[in-house]
Amino acid sequence: LEAFLRASKGAAWSGIAVCGPMMPPGDEERLRSLANDCGTAFHGFVPGLSGYLDRADAIVAMGGYNTLAEAASRGIPIVCVPRTEPRKEQLMRALAFERLGVLRLVDPDHLDPSTLRESIDATLRAPGKTPGPTALPWDGAARAAAELLRLAEAPARPAASVRA
Repeated sequence: LEAFLRASKGAAWSGIAVCGPMMPPGDEERLRSLANDCGTAFHGFVPGLSGYLDRADAIVAMGGYNTLAEAASRGIPIVCVPRTEPRKEQLMRALAFERLGVLRLVDPDHLDPSTLRESIDATLRAPGKTPGPTALPWDGAARAAAELLRLAEAPARPAASVRA
């Protein structure tokens, strides 16, 4: 978040930073002060945050499942800086989404305001929205229901007999 705030200072784009409800109060105040110095809006918590996505030209996110899925399903360009500690889950997801062309990945080990700003600028210059809605299958519930119906309607198989 600090790299994003520093990247936003003097940028041609305007940003909104949201730290979320789990950030320690001291860190939140430090970042709020930095955001003020950089001229960037800062929020600790935003109820209904997904509503902001529809108005965003792009998002910068860490790579949590819900955030990436919501942005990708709307075709919103994503710059992703995944967390790699304590688990690599966000990195693995970000790499998979990157292979599909759904996001631009920024290596967290090489993150600095300049690198992040270059990635945001490149993402905003790219034409149109990302291929999110078509690059990923978003019909998982319908496919699961169809498979359950297929299994339910299949002829019953005799139970295996067990001998003691």
